[in-house]
Amino acid sequence: MAFGIPVYTEKLIFDFSKLHQYTKTIKPNGDEKEGLGMTKTVRFLDDYKLFEIKAKLQECFDNFYLDILGGHPGCMPTITTSWLTYQKQGSHNNKHKHMNSWYSGVLYFDNDYTDASVLELKNPLVTCTSFIVDIDIRFRETNELEVTPEPNKLVLFPSYLFHTTSDQVSNKTRHSLAFNVLPQRAGAYEWSYDSQFDIEWLSS
Repeated sequence: MAFGIPVYTEKLIFDFSKLHQYTKTIKPNGDEKEGLGMTKTVRFLDDYKLFEIKAKLQECFDNFYLDILGGHPGCMPTITTSWLTYQKQGSHNNKHKHMNSWYSGVLYFDNDYTDASVLELKNPLVTCTSFIVDIDIRFRETNELEVTPEPNKLVLFPSYLFHTTSDQVSNKTRHSLAFNVLPQRAGAYEWSYDSQFDIEWLSS
């Protein structure tokens, strides 16, 4: 296989219940009838009361970066933007991707996701060919990867992947925490550092 796209999921053992009290701060995205909303702030996890949650998610990404991606410890990434979302019955998220980001993450912190909409990650390679051939399933270019929400499930995927959510069938509002990640430097050595990549804002 070549050109693999690392997508990672993990069920975390951690108490994220504190996030439930913040769901009331989520505001509708435009028309309330659309059934979609997010927090006004995109630095949600910078709240000092959420330090332990941010630290846990950062730890999980660090482990993924070092142990699975085989990243260099001199280029450790950091969580940048973050926000809460809701999705109500009958709604869905349109296809989009996250700009100015390297990796993106989603944490499902609700206690029950029965009949909740799934996350659909779109395969960027299917647009590279005009043919659909019946070959071994290991090598087929599927259109998308579906990720079913579960309590305390963390999903990490490259930010360049277009993604969406299916229609929310359940009458229970679906909540999630979304965040983006950037490397704190562009290379492991000074000679490979990209001077056009300004990281000063990461610590602001």
